[in-house]
Amino acid sequence: MPKIGVDCTAYVDTAMSGSFPGTPVELESCQDVSINSDVNPVDVSVRGVDLVQYIAGLKDVEISLTCLYDPDDTQLVAMMAAHTARTPIWARFMKGNDATTGDRGWQGTYGVFGMSEPEPLADALVIEFTLKPFKAPSGEQHQLYTVP
Repeated sequence: MPKIGVDCTAYVDTAMSGSFPGTPVELESCQDVSINSDVNPVDVSVRGVDLVQYIAGLKDVEISLTCLYDPDDTQLVAMMAAHTARTPIWARFMKGNDATTGDRGWQGTYGVFGMSEPEPLADALVIEFTLKPFKAPSGEQHQLYTVP
């Protein structure tokens, strides 16, 4: 059966509790999530071949979040603070939830590299975040996760 966006969940551990995967709490103010993954091309062209040739290089993952602004949402406020302080958070973005066997998503340590606060005249206030994998203090890797 196809999944729809309303079934997706975002979990965040802004306290970086120290043990991977931490103690994530659902980011309830999360409205939209976009996960963009690219593989950077590496030019391996040589003389005598009249085409540019590439091999697959490093993956580049960027996660964009739109959250309803709620000053009482401790996870949201902590993400805003992480952006200001340039400190990492641990997060998991699931296509479903993290309790259903077979559901999958991305997880790892992220830096909050972008934060935008649009103030539309006739719409709800939101905070838009841009997350990218962050060099984790405990050495774990950003990874695709499947609930066992």
